[in-house]
Amino acid sequence: MVTIYRVGELPGGGVFIAMELIEGMTARAWMARARSTLEIVQLFLAAAEGLAAAHRVGLVHRDFKPDNVLVGHDGRICVSDFGIAWLATLDRREGLEPGQAAPIAGAHRARRGFVLGSPAYMAPEQILGEAVDARTDVFSYCVSLYEALCGRRPFAGESLSGLTKAIQQGRVPPGLLATKTSREGRDAILAGLSASPQQRPELAELIKILRGSCEAGGRPGFG
Repeated sequence: MVTIYRVGELPGGGVFIAMELIEGMTARAWMARARSTLEIVQLFLAAAEGLAAAHRVGLVHRDFKPDNVLVGHDGRICVSDFGIAWLATLDRREGLEPGQAAPIAGAHRARRGFVLGSPAYMAPEQILGEAVDARTDVFSYCVSLYEALCGRRPFAGESLSGLTKAIQQGRVPPGLLATKTSREGRDAILAGLSASPQQRPELAELIKILRGSCEAGGRPGFG
C-alpha cells in the first residue's frame, strides 16, 4: 500500500494527508498495452497482497479497481485511494493465513439510496447499502482481474438497477475466461463474482491459486 507520512489539520479546519509519491501509472494505464497472462496475474497477485494487508488491520477498501492500483516505475505495486474505506473491528485471532481476514464486527451499512464507490466494480450488497466486509473487496478484485484477463468487465447494465440484476443473475460470459485460465483459476474467479458473499472464496484462497500459477512459471494454472 502507499505509505502515509503524516496526517494533520489545516488552519481552515480541513484535514491533510501527506503520502509518498509513486512515480508510474495506474493498473488501467498499464493494461492498455498488450500484456501476457502471467504478467497480469503477477500484478494482481501483488495487489491482492496489499488488499490482504488492509483486511488484516480491519480495513475494507470498498473501491478496489484498476484505477486504484499503482504500478511504479521501480516495479512496486501499490493499492491506493482508501478514501471511502471502512475501518471495522477485527476478531484478532492468531494463525490467519496471508489474506484471510477474520470476521468483521459491526460491518458498515451505507444509507439507502446513497452509493459510495464505483458501481461497475461494486458487490451487490454494497450497491444495495447492505453490510460489507472483506468478501465485498473480493468481488471487486475478481471483477478487476476478469477485466484485465478478458478485456471487458464480467457484468453489463445500462443502469445501476440493470447492472445489479445482471450480477444477481450471474450473467458472466464464461467462454472468455475459459480461454485464459485453468479450470481451477476460472472456478475461483467466477466464485468470487457470486452475488452471495457466502459463496465467494477467501482472499487467501485466491492468493494461493495465483501464487501457485506464478511459481509454476508460464502456463500452468493460467495460460
